[in-house]
Amino acid sequence: MALSVSAPLCRPLAALCARLAAASARLAPALAARLRARLANDVDQYIFEEVVLERWFNTGGTLQFTHDVKRNLVPAFAPPNKSASHCNHLPKLLDACKLLNMDYDDARRLKNNLSKHTQIGAESLNNQGIHNIQLNEAKQILSQRTDLCDPTAPSVVMEMF
Repeated sequence: MALSVSAPLCRPLAALCARLAAASARLAPALAARLRARLANDVDQYIFEEVVLERWFNTGGTLQFTHDVKRNLVPAFAPPNKSASHCNHLPKLLDACKLLNMDYDDARRLKNNLSKHTQIGAESLNNQGIHNIQLNEAKQILSQRTDLCDPTAPSVVMEMF
């Protein structure tokens, strides 16, 4: 089945796009760009804290989240005259998508490196092109991937069911 905008994101995204378009039509281009960047920063931080750091991600959830970020949120903050792929207004969410979509073996290796030493973990994140998420946040995101959860830990996702 083809992916579409998540139901909880649909109305707020439509309102955001309409209001950004209206503001861009009334403001000077420089002010519109600053408004777009500021809103993107606030949305990036909010969704990162309230969704990414608070949820478990299985394969389907990862696919939907990545679709919502890359196909819906990123274009919403792109200036009208630029391609969305050239904009980086949501750096934390895009880095979270990288972590969530990493191959299982690479993600497991990265998670182990993050648990060892700070220097090794920082180098490992840089090698993956992840620059906007702190080490502890990256480790937390990887720990919340259902395929990487520790089966001996008491807070395993399967115990919730």
